[in-house]
Amino acid sequence: KNGLWIIIKLLHELQVLKVALFVEEEKKGELSGCRGSKNCSMKFFEDVLYVLAVDRKGCSDVVTNSMRKIELCNASFPPAHLLRQYGYECVNGGKTDVVELKTRGLGVPCCNISCGYYNAHTSEEYTNILHLQNAYAFVRAWVEYTAEV
Repeated sequence: KNGLWIIIKLLHELQVLKVALFVEEEKKGELSGCRGSKNCSMKFFEDVLYVLAVDRKGCSDVVTNSMRKIELCNASFPPAHLLRQYGYECVNGGKTDVVELKTRGLGVPCCNISCGYYNAHTSEEYTNILHLQNAYAFVRAWVEYTAEV
């Protein structure tokens, strides 16, 4: 829900933005996780420059590599000055849609960004509003920065 809130705000405020939303991603069972990204049409991504997923717990992670050593983007992709300004750092992460997309051959830089939620997928899940607002500001600044360069 936090990533969706950020996306909706960005869609209202930015002139150019393309969004992919995958459904039923957190269902339990043998088909759990990344079902949408495993089955989507890769043609959708032919005209994108990069993919910023906003679907990571916490408040300071930019996942640039998977635990399985799949490189999502090189170290220079996340703008260092924005990482510092908004309190983010590059980390390794687990199973996520952008890892699945890269595994399927997506050739553009990707990452997964923390967006202020905690105790993910439990009845104790909550959002820290200040962390959510910081995530929004970070993603917006990143998109605007890349539009300039």
